[in-house]
Amino acid sequence: MSLIPRWLGKKGFVALLSFIVIFLLLVILLAMEYRNRNLRLMAEIAKISGHKDFTAFSQWKIENRDSNLFPLRSREEIDAFLMKNAGRIALGDDEEVLSEDSLKIITDYDQEFLEVVRTASGREPIDADKLLSNIYNIAGVRSRLVSLIDSARLRDQANTSGKLLSSALEANENLNGGGFLIGELVRMSIISEFMKQIRFQHPYTDDQLSTEDLELLLRTLNRLESPKIAIKRAIQAEVLASIELIYGDKSKFFPQGVWGYLYEPDVHFYLSYQKQLLTDLEEVGTLEELTRMGKVPWYAIYTSALGMGDPGNDRAFTTARYTESMLEYHTDFLKILLHYRKTGQPYDGDLSNSSKVTVGEIGDDQILRLEYAGTAPPSGTDDPMSREFVLP
Repeated sequence: MSLIPRWLGKKGFVALLSFIVIFLLLVILLAMEYRNRNLRLMAEIAKISGHKDFTAFSQWKIENRDSNLFPLRSREEIDAFLMKNAGRIALGDDEEVLSEDSLKIITDYDQEFLEVVRTASGREPIDADKLLSNIYNIAGVRSRLVSLIDSARLRDQANTSGKLLSSALEANENLNGGGFLIGELVRMSIISEFMKQIRFQHPYTDDQLSTEDLELLLRTLNRLESPKIAIKRAIQAEVLASIELIYGDKSKFFPQGVWGYLYEPDVHFYLSYQKQLLTDLEEVGTLEELTRMGKVPWYAIYTSALGMGDPGNDRAFTTARYTESMLEYHTDFLKILLHYRKTGQPYDGDLSNSSKVTVGEIGDDQILRLEYAGTAPPSGTDDPMSREFVLP
């Protein structure tokens, strides 16, 4: 019994077989070409970032951190402390106003937390695999930092509010600074909580925020890492780590071995977008938005299904630009307030591009206002922090 259908014939069968072989060879050659393109893309990405892989980048960030910034601390000691004290604060559901005893419990806990942060060892470089498998207790860290900022509002003693706010900002830099995207978003959220606190308590008496407090806060703000620089490095970390995981057989994002060649066009689309992100970030000082991924082609199945290259990067970048502008604006306000406290005269020095002084009227009296002139908040955000300050 012949395996060749009669209607096809021997010549037709040979022609069909030849076509299939040639087609498979073309597919293999195309896949190999995409593999070579991807290897070249990774080399270009390494050149743009200045680092051969994520581990080298992680080490560079720690070793070359500006000495004027707060140092980066290990999170392992903090994780152990938070785990040991899980459930330590269990206030009654009906306790709308904190009693003195409850406030003392929270204050003692927060001070112990700060001491653990201060004595924690320096941060060590990590590899891409550990980046995703060993995420620290972000929720626990954020909860304690917000608690410190809230405590500043509940305290009435002079020289206490400023110290609590400064300690919260310093610990935020120690733990959430110099990390990956989620850590940077948490860092910016804590900075925003600080600015809300500054807004909430305005106008200030010397008892609420002393001259020494103002000086301490200004020194602290000058040691915070620029949100735009930080988001650049956070996205760089995400890009380099994801590439290392894709080709290190750790993430299982793409099939490995021979079958992996069939997904090289998918990988090529993903890598091309990562290269574009890194290229955009080289102009972080003037860049207004990141390039969008656009429509995902039909063959980029894994990129589409896994949400790799999520447009959330663009919103995170916009948030960083806004946070930096707001940080400059609030720094200007504290600078003006400190100058008035010391001299009794209006401030006539330089301001950032995020602020401008205007003249207004309340009744028959003229007043000075510090208006926000920086980057607009992310779309869909109505942020009251950008309302003007009335100046002394």
